[in-house]
Amino acid sequence: MGDTLLSSAAVLDIRQNQPDAQILYFAFKENLEAAKLLPAVDEIVRVEVGNMLHTVRSMRNRKLNILFDLTPWQRLTAFYTAMSGAPLRIGFRSPGQHRHWNYDITAEHSSVVHELENYRSLLRAAGFRASKEPALCLPDPPTLSLGYGRDLVVFHPWANGDYGALREWPDDHWVALATRLRRPNTLFLITGAPSERPRSEQLAQKLVAAGGRAEPFVTTHGLAGVARLLAASALVVSINTGIMHLAAIVGAPTVALNGPTATHRWGPIGPRALAVEPREGAHGFLNFGFEFAGNPSDCMHQILVEDVIQAVDKVAPGLVPSAARSIGATAGRA
Repeated sequence: MGDTLLSSAAVLDIRQNQPDAQILYFAFKENLEAAKLLPAVDEIVRVEVGNMLHTVRSMRNRKLNILFDLTPWQRLTAFYTAMSGAPLRIGFRSPGQHRHWNYDITAEHSSVVHELENYRSLLRAAGFRASKEPALCLPDPPTLSLGYGRDLVVFHPWANGDYGALREWPDDHWVALATRLRRPNTLFLITGAPSERPRSEQLAQKLVAAGGRAEPFVTTHGLAGVARLLAASALVVSINTGIMHLAAIVGAPTVALNGPTATHRWGPIGPRALAVEPREGAHGFLNFGFEFAGNPSDCMHQILVEDVIQAVDKVAPGLVPSAARSIGATAGRA
């Protein structure tokens, strides 16, 4: 999802370079909701990642002129690009992935720049100007009518996938952070997928036991509903996930917790967003997102609550109660 949201900048650049073009965005089930928020897209075409015949037919039936493959390592999308029938196919040359032969034009996919810059390199390789920032199109105004009030702090603690637990912050760190941020009218909302609601409820109970007000938030309005919540929040603290990118792009004061995820590759992009990393120890080793083998499994535990508080002070000045600033820098150590 995060890749799709970041690709909004590429879509805007394509629209600026080709104002009269019809822009189609091919999306899989996993990123369809994110694709619906992209600006300047004329049609979203859902394809099935495992159904080769259906996907190839869907692409060929559109009579494409140019096809950009924005994925950096997936060989299956490179195959679909090659079979699309588009006379001009553009994609990444990624080290060790052996996929570049599917394209007419390639750009080097770099592990030392942000993914946004890689998208720009891909467009420039095709002769396009590229400088747009990520932006999203929300179907309704970014306001809430849920009766929560204005002092909302959103925590997004959960990651999915085989190594999701290695990107999560310990519960006691979230409790310590909430204790430092709590004001009389603060409500902590914990976002997550419907399948994560039991975990969100457990964390909310811990925050309540520590003296705060907290509850899980699961919207019935899809990702757009989450986006409206984030845009109306006083603060969002999130591990590095698609929700983190969503919060940063819609302009919410956002603090991202980056342990295994490299900030220079996948940090938040937005007007009021900062990333916090461990002060010491190996971290930031993820490039494509699957490079966990042989790397430390506890780097998220090394992110200090004190460092998060300092980041909050920068993205949301005045939010941290004055008494919370006097608590020692050892708060939040694993």
